[in-house]
Amino acid sequence: ALVGAAIGSRGMVGGQMEDLEAGAQVEDEDSDTPAAERLDRIHRHKTGALLEAGVDVAAVWAETDYEIRERLHDYGSRLGLAFQISDDLLDLTATAEELGKSPGKDIEQNKLTWISLYGEEKTRTRLRDIEKEMLDLAETVEGGRELSSLASYVCRRRH
Repeated sequence: ALVGAAIGSRGMVGGQMEDLEAGAQVEDEDSDTPAAERLDRIHRHKTGALLEAGVDVAAVWAETDYEIRERLHDYGSRLGLAFQISDDLLDLTATAEELGKSPGKDIEQNKLTWISLYGEEKTRTRLRDIEKEMLDLAETVEGGRELSSLASYVCRRRH
């Protein structure tokens, strides 16, 4: 059920659909939802929902207690957001060889991204903050070293 919800209309599919609808709308005057709120919702639902569900499923399978499950859920939520923010940065800074696709499409299409709303410096700062939050959460659970490695990999990836 967790994975089904994560990939469905209220998860990855819905987030991707909203991302496509947002398209070339950095700020949509007709929308009641501010661009920052809309971007947060898109990022939390796209790949973010799937990564979060993966962590949640692992916590359920490991039969962790409620408190640890909540910490892992928080970690998974941040992991998904970090992946999406990192993706926005890579579109701006990576080469075609690193990405395996053409970079710069977000800017060309005037897409709603962290870069378009906050600029590169604030985006990098937010990604570092999220990485620290994940590292702090990882220290509180068994298997934290692996979770720390995953957090750093996602936040510092080059593809």
